[in-house]
Amino acid sequence: MITEYAGELIQHDSSYHKFSPYADRKWYLITTLDDYSRYILYARLVEKEVVWEHIKALEDVFLGYGIPIAYYTDSHSIFRFKIPEPYEDIKDIFCYRIKRRVDGYHKISIKNEKIRIRGVEVYEEVEVRVIPDYERGISELRIWHKGRLVDKKIIKRVDIV
Repeated sequence: MITEYAGELIQHDSSYHKFSPYADRKWYLITTLDDYSRYILYARLVEKEVVWEHIKALEDVFLGYGIPIAYYTDSHSIFRFKIPEPYEDIKDIFCYRIKRRVDGYHKISIKNEKIRIRGVEVYEEVEVRVIPDYERGISELRIWHKGRLVDKKIIKRVDIV
């Protein structure tokens, strides 16, 4: 595709390298650039390549520069997904998902954090959808059971997953 103006096509990718001869390990570089101008819209080094890092990059680019006409990525599996059901909010799509079993005290445990669960019988399995907010230092937990949202919690930590 030959682009004729900025904002028509942006390219998003990541690479894993030892970016400095003084570095003691390799890092992932996540980048987004405008195809026409070659302007770097986003660049960040991360230790681990996870979907959430790419979502945050996309959010930064779209909020900072607007939505392009076309968005190009390679065929890496991290960029392919089917919208999971059920969901009530976009938060239910772009989140971490953890399955836990409710204990005899109506609680689940995630990373030594005990969380009381309402609306679910003991020993039933729930799906916890975690939406971290790094700027505010909190995470929203959306508790799903048998295809319905049964509870929401806000906890004061982002390292829950």
